[in-house]
Amino acid sequence: MIGKTDSGVYFSGIKLNPAGTFVYAGQFPGFGSGIHVYAVDSSSGGLTPITGNPFPLPAIDELVNSFAIPTPGNLLYVATGNGLVGYIVDANTGALAQILLTPVAFGDALTGIAITP
Repeated sequence: MIGKTDSGVYFSGIKLNPAGTFVYAGQFPGFGSGIHVYAVDSSSGGLTPITGNPFPLPAIDELVNSFAIPTPGNLLYVATGNGLVGYIVDANTGALAQILLTPVAFGDALTGIAITP
């Protein structure tokens, strides 16, 4: 999925966390690089960028293909053009901290990721 904001920035791999409190979006290459996190207003559905946006990806101008968030939502996995990256999610703020020993490189770009219970 690719979306465009009013400011002209394109996003890919958009994902809502299981609690419905945060949205994660990968900034499309050529417009910078990183993961943008937005808090979701529970009454209006409006999105507010959180402090720290964008959170860095390991490579500059890296394409985010998809996200996976296992329940309860304290981890975020990102399939990119270069491999798999993991983040720890702050449950209160939505902020991301990269997991040590990631990214994990693959021979080909990952186009999707899924988590099974």
